[in-house]
Amino acid sequence: MGKIIAVLNDKGGVAKTTTTINLGTALWLLGKKVLLVDTDQQGSLTQFLDKSSTLPDSAGQYHTLYEWMKNPADSPINERYPGLDFVPSTHSMANGYQEFAATTGHEMILRKRLSLVKDQYDYILVDCIPGGKNFMNTNVLVAADQLLIPMMAEPACITGIPNLMNFVSEVEASYDKKIQILGFVITRAEPNTIKYKQIKEYFQTHQEQLGGALLPFHISKCTKAAESVTHEMSVYEYAPSCTAADDYMRLAEYFVDIPRRKNWTPKQWSDICISEYTKFQKDKS
Repeated sequence: MGKIIAVLNDKGGVAKTTTTINLGTALWLLGKKVLLVDTDQQGSLTQFLDKSSTLPDSAGQYHTLYEWMKNPADSPINERYPGLDFVPSTHSMANGYQEFAATTGHEMILRKRLSLVKDQYDYILVDCIPGGKNFMNTNVLVAADQLLIPMMAEPACITGIPNLMNFVSEVEASYDKKIQILGFVITRAEPNTIKYKQIKEYFQTHQEQLGGALLPFHISKCTKAAESVTHEMSVYEYAPSCTAADDYMRLAEYFVDIPRRKNWTPKQWSDICISEYTKFQKDKS
């Protein structure tokens, strides 16, 4: 069965969605079957992947995470490329947070839904909403096997870590489970800055108290990665030679535990993605 990875930080603006999409695409390029799940009412991941997935079908019915959480038979899984799927979310989830929270066993809803498809994927990456402890993030952690924490090299990101780790511990104790902390990854990194060096030093001396390690890779601050969002592309389609593309690929290789192949180049990433992206756009039209 696949691994469910929660991409979570209680602070907003730390590139959770960008990390979910680009890490998921990198894992797909490495031959893994991947499902991306959008839990945010703002639908940022959904807007990135395919806005049309939130439109009603010919019968006027919607098929998003909200409908799936209401009815397990209503599958909202969309194909981005063969082997890279996603579950869209819309503003309807704003009502869902309150609606589902009033039901018995509401913390288990997402876990039950993902259990229906977990054996079809190698990795399921869940893009969490900001805000730490809340109904939806509790659902995600109850379902998750592992936790990846994107963060920026900012003091504010450090101060919020204890609350986040206490939240994880509460879920583990309440649901008799263990969530593997994959680690913290610095996004939009500028390695030559004093702030970056201070954060790295802090992790080296406080790793045990923080509850997880700083991963040996960071995601570089990259204009092309930011631009890719407006073009509804991953960095592997939009700018496969950019630094962030290489960073996310190294992160994916680290998780899969495989070394970089000598002939595994940005051109190959681009050729694969552009081919599939072209088909995807043609199918949409």
